[in-house]
Amino acid sequence: MQPSALATRHPARPVATAARARPALTALLVAAAGWWASPAAAVPVFELTAHNALVSLNDIRSGIGIAGTEIDAGVLTSDSLVPQTLLLQGAGFDEAAALFFTSVLTASWSIGQGFDMQQQADDVVFSASGALNLQAAATNCSGDLCSSTTTVGYVSENFQVFEFTLTEAAAYSAQGESAKDQIVNLDIWNAGSQTWQNYGGWNEFATYGGTSLIGPQTITPWTLNGSLAAGLYRLSNGPFAYTNPTYPTTSWNYQLTLASTQLAQPVPEPAALLLMGLGVAVLLTRRRLLG
Repeated sequence: MQPSALATRHPARPVATAARARPALTALLVAAAGWWASPAAAVPVFELTAHNALVSLNDIRSGIGIAGTEIDAGVLTSDSLVPQTLLLQGAGFDEAAALFFTSVLTASWSIGQGFDMQQQADDVVFSASGALNLQAAATNCSGDLCSSTTTVGYVSENFQVFEFTLTEAAAYSAQGESAKDQIVNLDIWNAGSQTWQNYGGWNEFATYGGTSLIGPQTITPWTLNGSLAAGLYRLSNGPFAYTNPTYPTTSWNYQLTLASTQLAQPVPEPAALLLMGLGVAVLLTRRRLLG
């Protein structure tokens, strides 16, 4: 009898409360449904897909008359994403004698390059650098007349080519230091013409600050910024060989920052997937036995 008495005493209160609450609840549900239904903005994803690189130092040379000395340091190449560094180090010696001419040459060297990519907060930061350090000394004699020098000839290459994909457009900023023998270029793949095309001023004019094709001999700082469209890109540097004294600049560096972009997550190797599957199976078996 008590429930019926309460219902009779206050028959309209629960109904009125529900009536007042229904519009607010409906509005809340509609807002929630709209939030779930509205598509979130796609986050650009950066993935490095290819890397081709070479460092070399050859034809370190000196001499006098018909007595010539030469040392070859060698060549290192890479066509994979690992290792991320190439380093050629060593020392050499050569001597020559012909008629009354003699030449003695010693050299030590370190030539290398590397790259790195990191997720820094919401941004992807890709950087690369390279340098050549050559120390050489030659003593050249014509009979009893000798002279010493630390200036020798050489031919060296230090270049990188990267390919990467970007799933969505992203704002970027870039800066670096390079000279005419280490121009930094960015190209985008044109699927229609099946060709690489220079992207947004990343060329020999913009990236080393020169006003002519030869550019300055000295290292020049540069900056660029803008937006990269979704697509396949090729980022390269070092199209010319170092030679002394024609191209004496021997170092370069640059950094590319993509705002609000994520690094692609590595895909597990088949063997790793198999091990993961075995681990899950073992855990399930243990649970069944313990249960």
